[in-house]
Amino acid sequence: MVAAAAASAAVSPLQAVIIDDDLYINQRLGLSFRKPQGWHYVSIKTFKSLRDEYALASHNEVLNDEMRDWALPIVSITKYPLHDRPGPSIVIYVERNELEAGETLLSVMPMIQDYQSGLLLDYEREGNYRAGWISGCESVEYFSRFLYERGMLPAVPVRSRSLCSVRDPVMYTMQMMDIPDRDLTAQREFDEFVRSIIYI
Repeated sequence: MVAAAAASAAVSPLQAVIIDDDLYINQRLGLSFRKPQGWHYVSIKTFKSLRDEYALASHNEVLNDEMRDWALPIVSITKYPLHDRPGPSIVIYVERNELEAGETLLSVMPMIQDYQSGLLLDYEREGNYRAGWISGCESVEYFSRFLYERGMLPAVPVRSRSLCSVRDPVMYTMQMMDIPDRDLTAQREFDEFVRSIIYI
């Protein structure tokens, strides 16, 4: 299906990002998914901007060193147009896989959550981790809640559904947020999104 979409888009094999309606394919990062129907892309980093910011699986040690320190959002998707009103969203990050030999993604999740709790207001994890595999890649999914702050606007309580996957040399994080307290829920759309993910 991914190959067929890429062929139908009639793009150069050197083109990193292909968008065909709701289908997103990033050949450079080895990621494909379908955004929920009717949702909106807020930002999509192209190969040029990715190339300027970091390198994956490259021998460029300067860029690799830079990448150690930050997770870069490569795609942001919202249910409603940006600045229209707050609502459900999906943000996708890619960073260097820092797992040591013998470590599993599941084993380091408490450390990842400790880091998040230091960054996010009133952060709490909900339920247990759900470990599994997507396209042969170790994946862990979990829920949390925190207060989302944006500029001078009042903090909004959000529910976050995070999916982390490892495919050497990178780690992917899909952060899916909705706002149950305002009846702005999107778990059905998130289910469809997660089922559509392919690491290519």
